Amino acid sequence: MRGGRAWRILGFLPPVVLAICVLVQARLFRQSKSITCDETLYVSCAVQTVHDGWLDVRLSQSGVGPLPIMLCCVPAAAMAERAERPHEWRGLATDPPIVDRARLLNAALVGVPLMLAVYVWLLVRRGTWAATVGAGLVAFSPSLLAHFSLATTDAAFALFALLAMAVLAWRLRKPSRLRFLGLGAAIGVAVSAKYSSVFLFPVAFFLLAAESFRGSSSGFWKRALAAVASAGWKTALLGVLAFFVLWGMHGFSFTGPLKTVSLEETPPSSPWRKLIGDGPRARRIMDVAHTRLKRPAPVAAGISRYLHERDGHAAFLLGMRSVRGWRYYFPCAWFLKSTPTELLLTLAMPVLLFFNWRWSPERPRQPDHSREVWIVSIVVFWVMVCCAHVNIGHRYLLVLYPLTILLALDLTWDLAAKRRGVLIAVGSGLLAVQGFSAVAIAPHYLAYFTPLVGGPGKGLHYLGDSNLDWGQDLPGLQPELDRLGYRRAVVDYFGTADLTAYGVKAEPLSRGHADRLDDYDALALSVTSLQGIYFGGRDPFAAFRAMEPVGRSGYSILIYDLRDPQDKARLRAALRERFPQRS
Repeated sequence: MRGGRAWRILGFLPPVVLAICVLVQARLFRQSKSITCDETLYVSCAVQTVHDGWLDVRLSQSGVGPLPIMLCCVPAAAMAERAERPHEWRGLATDPPIVDRARLLNAALVGVPLMLAVYVWLLVRRGTWAATVGAGLVAFSPSLLAHFSLATTDAAFALFALLAMAVLAWRLRKPSRLRFLGLGAAIGVAVSAKYSSVFLFPVAFFLLAAESFRGSSSGFWKRALAAVASAGWKTALLGVLAFFVLWGMHGFSFTGPLKTVSLEETPPSSPWRKLIGDGPRARRIMDVAHTRLKRPAPVAAGISRYLHERDGHAAFLLGMRSVRGWRYYFPCAWFLKSTPTELLLTLAMPVLLFFNWRWSPERPRQPDHSREVWIVSIVVFWVMVCCAHVNIGHRYLLVLYPLTILLALDLTWDLAAKRRGVLIAVGSGLLAVQGFSAVAIAPHYLAYFTPLVGGPGKGLHYLGDSNLDWGQDLPGLQPELDRLGYRRAVVDYFGTADLTAYGVKAEPLSRGHADRLDDYDALALSVTSLQGIYFGGRDPFAAFRAMEPVGRSGYSILIYDLRDPQDKARLRAALRERFPQRS
């Protein structure tokens, strides 16, 4: 009894130790990084929510899921002074304490549970060592750590989507009405974390169709048609259940009329006209939608997401700029931003699947529902993101990390079930490389790039925006300027944080500096500005890409010496393009 009890106690040690590791690494990030662009929006909406007493409608109008904000940002804002935030993208000097509390809550309520979810799933299937390896890979993944440490929606998406997959596997294992209701609720909660979770609906459809197909003894085509029909109405019902859960997360709020503009103001390119035409009946429908029907908050959020995807977003990849994106953007981002361990597991998955199918020592008579859920989820999600026109961040792929870890380790442990020494060696090696990757980049987790392409110092040549520069490196800017001996600097900062909140004395670059450049001795330039992503096709700082910076804050703000007359001339030319004269 005593020996068994000791082993049970030891079984609790790995997740406890790994949870502490997650929180310690998140603290390193919190102490050294300024508020990022999306955090400004979320904190502004959270403060306004506390001020008004109901959820800020700007969240749904921006297509943001409410759950992470209600979970982390609103409790953090509740301790702050109540105030209106009319400019949701403008940071204030009072933001850092609110953001710090929200980040702590995100690490504790999202980061640690995601690690534990991987631990428990592998523990049930493959035992303590597999669970420890899987959870350790999560706890030391730089990409996951970066978003565990931020008060944003991306890590919450990974957590709640993974939990919804667990509920789907649970429902497939033993179908019942209660489990079906639980699945609808779980998908609704996942979508309320981030609208990217809609990928769970096709995942559910394919797996429900497979379930129906297996349960029939008719001919192939009759079984296939019946399976598609059955999965179709079940998925539609899941959609209804998920919608009401999602709407409940929004407080069952409305955001104005269902159709925001009158019939007379509706342009020919409007989705309304494209969907229902322009006849008398269509015009009556549009008139009723504008004058009598209200728009539920999730509908507003869905429309916002649709318009964003339709219009695209400025993006940068391998020196190229585009608004419509590239089909290969996310595969490139996965390669560039994944650790050697994560890349090895990614490459090993198809090989492991083949050998498991070919030579598995134990062929179960019943389908392995967890494994099916992982495989279908990975395939569906990759297809969806490769079709996306919004290519602004590797963070959209976060859910794939726990899925890749779960599937690759599960297959490895299945194939080498009787070779304990091999499993210990493989697991130890994977953990060692992953741990080194996190320690080597700490606390700059957001700027991680694989050493196969030169590491974070070379990242500016490959990806921009939240992959490298999200406005997070203000705390180190003034100390770096002081170390280099600069007294008056100008800064072109990509971010929404208040410069004074982090002790930055540099002046924001403006058109008026063109006539006063002799008064300044340094330029601090955000990588996103250097890459020319958000200047409407202009590339004002192209000349600076050929120059070697004299210093940097983190990996996202580069410092250039303006005491050289040629460098001043380059900046003067950049200013003319950065701030073109209005006609």
